[in-house]
Amino acid sequence: MKKLLFALPLLLCAALWAQQTPATEGTTQKVPAQTDDAYAQEIISRFGAVETLQSKFTQEKHLAMLTEPVESKGAFAFSKQGAQLRWEYTEPFQNGFLMDGGKTYRLEKGVKKTVKGVMSRNTATQMLVWLTFDLKTLSET
Repeated sequence: MKKLLFALPLLLCAALWAQQTPATEGTTQKVPAQTDDAYAQEIISRFGAVETLQSKFTQEKHLAMLTEPVESKGAFAFSKQGAQLRWEYTEPFQNGFLMDGGKTYRLEKGVKKTVKGVMSRNTATQMLVWLTFDLKTLSET
């Protein structure tokens, strides 16, 4: 899960950057120097424009005790309105979590159960903070 928390923002930044920078075969582009603050503001602006986001994913986990990686598949969906986030594994097992406003639920075989543990809520909240690129909250953690 920690790898996902690290990789998700990087993938989102790369996707946003790719939209801005068109690839031109055989030419080089000079990228104007930006201060860290200007770059951060640009990222905040781009993340702020994202209202919804959804994707399917495949995750490989390499464990020392197994010769082959363990592969999981699933999907996630995010909606800024109502601070909603759904992260669900569909293969090989069905589980995940759902955030709806201030409430966090665990999904087990399609059944929604309220999460009472701080660790699970913190993980889901951290993912939501990265998806919204809330620098104020990120700087406080």
